[in-house]
Amino acid sequence: MLLVKKILGCSTLLQFVFWFECRVIKHAGLDLKQFVEGIREGVVGSKALEIFGERMIEGDFRPGGFAEYQVKDLGMGVDVVEGAEDDDVVVLPGASLWKQLFTSMVANGQGKLGTQGVISIIQNINGMNQ
Repeated sequence: MLLVKKILGCSTLLQFVFWFECRVIKHAGLDLKQFVEGIREGVVGSKALEIFGERMIEGDFRPGGFAEYQVKDLGMGVDVVEGAEDDDVVVLPGASLWKQLFTSMVANGQGKLGTQGVISIIQNINGMNQ
């Protein structure tokens, strides 16, 4: 259950990160804070977005949980699926992607940042250092 919660929570954050970094929000002339406030109550809103959306906008990467723990937890889930001996193939692309992004944070010395710090990896990939 822990892995399912982590994957779903991370998926919500990833959607926001991609919108933010693709500059779709800014390009449309929307204020990032107004955008988060506007979608908070809708179908795409979530507790994760409510908590971490504003923190990402502010560059506040204080941890609620460390990125390095995400690597460990997601790794356990991905490793179990990859090591399965039965004929059922289970693909967890979200968990695998998140494991890679959090592993990049750890490799860059950002393992003690919070989950929302993943935006820094996306910014680095796109040459948009904060």
